[in-house]
Amino acid sequence: MKNQDKAEQLFRNALKSDSNSETLELLSQALALNSENPNILALRAVKMLIAGKSVEAKEDYLKSIEIDPENIFALEAKALFALSEGNYSEAILVLDDFLVKVISIIQDWQKNAIKIFKLRISSSQKYFNGNDVAQALYWKAVALDKMGELETALECLNASSNHVRNEGLNDQIAQMRHSVIRKKEEILRRKKEAEAKRKSKYMFRVLDSLFLSPHIWFWAISFFCLYSSVVCIINEQTLTGYKLLGLGILISPVVSIAFSYLLKKPFGRRSEEYAYAFSLALFCSLSIIAIPKTFWEVPSGNSPSLPSISSGTDFDSAMDEMREFQSQNGGDISCPNSEDAFTCVYTAPGGEKRVLYFQTEIGDETTVIYAD
Repeated sequence: MKNQDKAEQLFRNALKSDSNSETLELLSQALALNSENPNILALRAVKMLIAGKSVEAKEDYLKSIEIDPENIFALEAKALFALSEGNYSEAILVLDDFLVKVISIIQDWQKNAIKIFKLRISSSQKYFNGNDVAQALYWKAVALDKMGELETALECLNASSNHVRNEGLNDQIAQMRHSVIRKKEEILRRKKEAEAKRKSKYMFRVLDSLFLSPHIWFWAISFFCLYSSVVCIINEQTLTGYKLLGLGILISPVVSIAFSYLLKKPFGRRSEEYAYAFSLALFCSLSIIAIPKTFWEVPSGNSPSLPSISSGTDFDSAMDEMREFQSQNGGDISCPNSEDAFTCVYTAPGGEKRVLYFQTEIGDETTVIYAD
């Protein structure tokens, strides 16, 4: 028991030491007195890893978990092994587990400190303090920094500063915080430069498209649709006007070039060609669906005007004039019959319709009302 008490005292002294080399010396002396203490073995594994002695650290770590698989100090060693091997995700998980257990131990110790002191109970609760939490948070920040999670790394460093009691560790935290902030600023600067270059390149490509074929044809179609939309809206064909406005924007090289950036990853250098092809295919499909067929029909010429037919002309005379006009100019006449009143519709070859309203009056006379 005497050797175990001496080993315990050396272990406690090692926990208080701020020097890694001194800590290793005290732990080695403690192990010479009690070689089966898992706490001493695991802590020496941690300090050896910090000193760069990974082979010796591995031996102490394996022996400590063989004696006590749940040893808390061994979690620190396991996390440092993961860090040194580049397994940053695993290191973070182990450190999170370590932090949960250590914080719980510290909280229990604070609640029962007087009782434990009076009874002189030997407990792992006496081994941990805020500095252990700060050290674990610092290592977690290191892992997060390696993974590129700079914002979370800064949060860990700030939390670590709230617990740290060791001046040397405090300096390490300050240096790392400065390094992480500089990395964030550098990444932000690069993003801004890349965005500026991308915008500059985009504007160059848009301006360049004004003078190159086939881009210029897309501009022509776009301007035609935009002009037609204005005409339709002025003529109170609002829905068709807005449809044409959308089609004009869709087919414009401005949209196609912007879309090519989304296709750059799968299609590489040919992304712009695919973007134009897709825009053209979509434009044609939507044009067929959304725009009335009559809009795209080109009239054969000005529709001929009906001759003036005065009110009071009898029905037969009016119809004779209409048929004569039809024989000379073409088109079609349709007259649904009615007893008292009916309408004749003349459809010109270009598709334009003219209407004659007939109202039967006394005798054979018929009132003819011409409506365009």
